[in-house]
Amino acid sequence: MNQDALRILAKELTGEQFKVLMLMLADLDYENFIQIAQADIAETLGMQKTNVSRAVRALLDV
Repeated sequence: MNQDALRILAKELTGEQFKVLMLMLADLDYENFIQIAQADIAETLGMQKTNVSRAVRALLDV
């Protein structure tokens, strides 16, 4: 990511969206694939699965 993209993310993401993004980036493999179930994200972050789903959809729209 370049610095402009990080500025956009800093301005637009909610706390939950940021947490989901950071956890997904932590699971990024060497081929740039992220393979983690939303249920696992929800459990790890102590979030409702519906909120994780909403956060992922919002991240796709950024």
